[in-house]
Amino acid sequence: TLESFEVLNNMIVGYHLSPEQKRLWRWRPEGPASRLQCTLSVDGVLEMALLWRAFAHVVKRHEILRTSFPSLPGMTLPLQSVKDEPEFEQTEIDLSNCTATESKHVIAELYRYESRREFDYARGRLMSVVLLTVSPVQHRLHINVSSLCADVRSLENIVREIGHVYHALSRSEVPCSPAPVQY
Repeated sequence: TLESFEVLNNMIVGYHLSPEQKRLWRWRPEGPASRLQCTLSVDGVLEMALLWRAFAHVVKRHEILRTSFPSLPGMTLPLQSVKDEPEFEQTEIDLSNCTATESKHVIAELYRYESRREFDYARGRLMSVVLLTVSPVQHRLHINVSSLCADVRSLENIVREIGHVYHALSRSEVPCSPAPVQY
């Protein structure tokens, strides 16, 4: 059974792809050109639980980050199906006890792995986040997201918004409300 989207009488409940998503899907849904990646340096003490809450808040706020792309047999293009709850793959890697050479090796392997990672379009989870702790006050945050869900500008906005939400949560403030316009 297909768990991440609703099937009613052999129909998927969802939305058609945008023209750009159609082009990306037909071009090559798997491969290095179908993803956006960025790595951020985060200096200072980082509250990891707040970071993951900030990510979950931003993913919940934006439907496209909770979207899967299922299709039934015979369909040439999938539909977009929005999940209710945020899902993204999060990983923490502690490199604080590694030598500089070992850290560089692990980071290089991570980048290679993330550049080849296959997204499960039918089930969703089209974003992965890896937090590398280099020292207690030095971190690298690697974000990998499908091009069907974000472009460079929206990735910049996501990063900025995660910072704002993290800051609000750290001050026990209520983060921003749901996005008024969805992609």
